[in-house]
Formats: sequence, structure tokens, C-alpha cells
Amino acid sequence: MMNSRPIIFISAVSKELGSTRDLVAKTLLAMGYEPKWQDIAPTETGDLRAVLRKWVDESHAVLQIVGHRYGHAPGETDPTFGPVSYTQYEALYAHAKGKKVWYIILDENHPTDPADPEPDDLSKLQADYRIQVKAHHGLYHSSDTALSTENIVLRLRDDLAKLRRRGKQLATLILALLSFAIGGIAWNVFRQEKTIGEVTGIKEQNQTLLAAVRDLPAAFAAVQQASPQADKATQLSRAYASLDESFRLPPGTLEKELPAFAAKLLAAPDTSLMDKANAEFVLKNYADAEKTALLAKDAALAAAGQPVRDAIAALQLAGQSASEQIQYKRALAHYRAAAALTSQHRDVLAWAAIQNEIGWLLYLDGRYAEQAALMHRVWQACENAGHPEHPATLRAHNHWAIALDSQGKPAEAEAENRAVLAMRERVLGAEHLDTLQSRNNLASALDSQGKHAEAEAEQRAVLAIRHRILGPEHPKTLMSRMGLANSLYSQGKPAEAEAEQRAVLAIQERVVGAEHPDTLMSCYNLSLTLED
Repeated sequence: MMNSRPIIFISAVSKELGSTRDLVAKTLLAMGYEPKWQDIAPTETGDLRAVLRKWVDESHAVLQIVGHRYGHAPGETDPTFGPVSYTQYEALYAHAKGKKVWYIILDENHPTDPADPEPDDLSKLQADYRIQVKAHHGLYHSSDTALSTENIVLRLRDDLAKLRRRGKQLATLILALLSFAIGGIAWNVFRQEKTIGEVTGIKEQNQTLLAAVRDLPAAFAAVQQASPQADKATQLSRAYASLDESFRLPPGTLEKELPAFAAKLLAAPDTSLMDKANAEFVLKNYADAEKTALLAKDAALAAAGQPVRDAIAALQLAGQSASEQIQYKRALAHYRAAAALTSQHRDVLAWAAIQNEIGWLLYLDGRYAEQAALMHRVWQACENAGHPEHPATLRAHNHWAIALDSQGKPAEAEAENRAVLAMRERVLGAEHLDTLQSRNNLASALDSQGKHAEAEAEQRAVLAIRHRILGPEHPKTLMSRMGLANSLYSQGKPAEAEAEQRAVLAIQERVVGAEHPDTLMSCYNLSLTLED
């Protein structure tokens, strides 16, 4: 069966770039692609080029991280490409086969894993290869930090999206040709078998919906952490809206169609355990999602050669499913089990990602002092490891600021929110969504201190940017208008607050309907203002 996620082969010298490769793999996985690679150990014997050809042939494209190490090489010169290492061979063979190949060339300042120096002759061969890539291949990018590498992968989104479309078109063409060749007899058999083909073909025919099933839990978690004050229905609707935007679908598409697709996915006999767990989550069967995710974790750990990241992902889904059942103690146990599969010293960023989830659970459980202590430790560990600008670092710092506000320390929270905001403005830009969220957090800390006029100024600034870059009817723009209304209300300006609330309500009733959770929340807020 055709893989439902396009496979991206990551080519890199493991001894030098294992951590960078893991970062790239996590980024691709989050974008809905299946990263693969072939580790080559010094103890392996024989010619591995046949194995590498098989891996490349099975992949849709190759992304090569070009460092300064040559790596291991075949015992004899390759008849086609000359003297090459196995890593170089992966990209050169992919080019010869007509595969799309991207290169990320790391400069001297990019962090790498510690390794003994290579002989000068091998270093010279690798230096020549770097020059060759820059001279003869247009699809290369230079990077000097881990964050830059991550951003490069994210910027490949449009190119990668073409792989999805080509895969879907190819699947459709193959199905059409098969139908034509097999003829009417096969069609009757197909009908008599109660459309088994439709069930088993769900993944090929609905790649976008499948990707959305896999992405909804993470999107939901992101919205919850950005808008903890909203109710569950509102948070879920906003998560669907963010996925509609991500997949460039008309508003409301996924909220309407995804549950029915998830039910079909559960009925398909070949659906993986992890996809079943995600489907249960979409259907709000959180207890079943938790149980199935734990089965997926067990399968991942038991399978020979299965990457640990699959077990970590399963435990994260189990933790989120437990959290949705308000079983925070059990959720913490799942996340801590995932954390045990990471190492602060081996990969501080992977470790920090799980610790950030644990910190959020502590926040939900009202354990603000514990959350503050943990987030401070995670933030400092990432900074000390040389990642002051990484999203995981900034997220930990951001959560620490939120915890301070929740502990009734708004002045300290204001100072930390300003520090996070300054960093995000410098690293991400003034108009990045995370930067704007930091300005919202700052406005909240200002409101908590009674600095309502300053809070209003921040809200107006965020609103102006969101209105310009997202449009007047985008959910985040409307959230800013509601935040502005709250700041006006707090200053004793109910008439101005009412005007904002009525404007928001009119847009919501027209765009998402009178019974949407956001619309109902606006009605409630307006009623409070009118009562005042």
C-alpha cells in the first residue's frame, strides 16, 4: 500500500549531525511527512550502496545536511560518481534517479555533535564536495544555527506540498488505470465485497484529511495553551480553524468533515494503531485514544529498529487524551514516561519539548509554583546548551512568565513577558504569530496590575497587525478585538467595549454562525457589558 505520508530521506553523517538530523526529522514529522534515514556504523561491513539505493528509491525526495565530515565510504571507487562517501552517494544517486534533492549546507558556527577529527585527505574530499554542491545544484541553503536549519525546513513547505499533490495525482491515475484494465467483472466483485477497496483506499484518496487527523491533537494543544481562558468547545473550534488555514481549506471544512473521516479510518482494517488513536481523539473518545496510543507505544518499543520518537509521540498523545479526561495525574505519568525516553544531555531540545508539556499540565492542575520552577530550569538548560533562540527555549521562558502571573506576581510576569517579547521580535519578527501572542500575554500582565491603558495600547497594536496580515474576519483578529473590549471594560468604558463586542458578534454570526462557540462567548461578554 502507498504510504499516506510522503517519505523524505534525510542524508547526513550521523556521527557529526545526529542531533541536527533529529531536529530536521521532528520538523518534517510535524509538517506531515515521514522522515527516513540509514545509520551507517563503523562496525558495518560489506558494500552498503545497494541498501542505500533501496531507501532512496522508496523515498519521494532527499534532504541532505552537508557538514564538514566525510563519513564512511565504500571499499572501492564508485564507477559512476568516483570516490564518494556513503552520504555523498545518497544525494548523487537520488539526482541520477530524478529525485528532488535539497541541500542544507552548515557553516563553521553551526552546532554539531562531538567527534574525533578525520584525516586531512577525507576532510579535503568533503570540502571539495561542499564546493561542488554550491556550484552545480541550485536547491541549497546555508545555515549557521539550529533555529536557522529548522526555519529552512519550514520554508520548504511549498516545495514539499507539491510532493503531496503529485502523490495524490499518481494514486488517482493508478486507480483509474486499474479500473480500466480490470473492467466490469472486477467492478462487480468490488461491489460484492462491500466496497472493501473504498475502506482500504482511504489513506491514498484522503491524504489531507489523514494529515489533519494526525495534526488535530497538536493544533488543539497549541490553541489551549494560547487561549487557556476559553472553554473546550471554543478551543476545539479554533484548532479546526487553524488547520483549515494550514491546509488552505474553506473555513469550517475540517470541523464538518473530519469526524466522519475519522470514523471511516477506525473501520479500515489496515489503519495503524497510532492513526486509530488519533482518530479516536478526533471523535472525542479520549479514553479509547489513550488506550490505543499506549498500545502504539508498546508496539513501537517492541519493533526491531523502530525509532524511539514513535513511542514518544504515542505517549504524548496518551498524555493529551488523559488530560482531556481531566486525569492530570495519569497524563503526567504518560508525559514523564515520554521524558524518560529523552536525555537532557544527549538532546536538550527533545527533552525540553516534553518538559514544556509537563509544565503545561502542572499549570492546568493549578500547581503554579511547580510549573514556574520547572519552566525556569528548562529555559536555563536550553540557554546554557547554546539554544537561547530556539522555539522550545522561548516557549519555556514564556510559560515561566505565565506561571508568575498565575501566582499573583504580575510585576515579575510583566518583566519576563517583555524579555520573551524582545527575543521573539528579534528572532521571529514583529509580526510573527508567536510574537503577537507574547504581546497579548504582556497585556494580560499589565491588566493584572491595573495598568489598563497600557494593556489597551498593546491590544490595539496587536489588533492592527492581525487586521492587516490576517484580515478583519480571521479568528485571531476577532480574538484581539475581544481582548481590546475587555481592556476598555476594565477602564470603565462600557460603551466603547459594547461597540467592539457588537462589531465582533456581527462578523461571527455571518462567518461561523449564531451557534458557534466563539459567537456564543461574544454574546455572553456583550450581556455582561450591557448589564454594567
